[in-house]
Amino acid sequence: GAGYQLSAYSALTGKTRVLLTLALPILTPAWSHSGKQIVYCDGTHGVPYVLDVATKKNLPLLSDEERVEGGKFQEGPPIQLVEPAPDGFRYLYITNKDHENALWTILSDGTKRVKLYKTPHAISDVAWFPDGQKIAFQDRGRRCGFWDASDNIQVTDANIYTSQSLILPQLSVHSPAISPDGVKVAFASGQGLWYPSFNRKGIWIAVLR
Repeated sequence: GAGYQLSAYSALTGKTRVLLTLALPILTPAWSHSGKQIVYCDGTHGVPYVLDVATKKNLPLLSDEERVEGGKFQEGPPIQLVEPAPDGFRYLYITNKDHENALWTILSDGTKRVKLYKTPHAISDVAWFPDGQKIAFQDRGRRCGFWDASDNIQVTDANIYTSQSLILPQLSVHSPAISPDGVKVAFASGQGLWYPSFNRKGIWIAVLR
């Protein structure tokens, strides 16, 4: 019957095998740090799912307490995207409900769900820093005081739950790309960022330390 499939392709054998078939969509699948699991969301439920590639066991990412019979689990807004941290310690995910988009993290054992950031605008271009401690993303249409709405890049600390603009928030920038060492963030701008480059457009680099 009709459904959605998650498949894995082997570059060594040139073969593809089906790992999972579901009635609901399989969105943003991503390998875990160990390479033994795939995490994904379905756009309907408020919890990520983790598939064990070897056993094909597919379970929602819940804590042991939430899994026990009678355990209380209050499902959150539908998840649109999920991404494992490079160190395998936690996942980030994005939810959307009632015109609010939010960025969350959850530990890899299903505990400690934390809402890090919320906005009425779309969140896109989400990426972990290589050390798994910070997250960069684009807030599309963020306003800053009396300035017109503009695309803005935010950097959020996953440990202390703070967010700050990569550069002045009244300037419109987008498409962050983090360097492998996590020291620099490249980004695009449709306007010059400072004198005497106000009329220049292109790719810029922010050095964080």
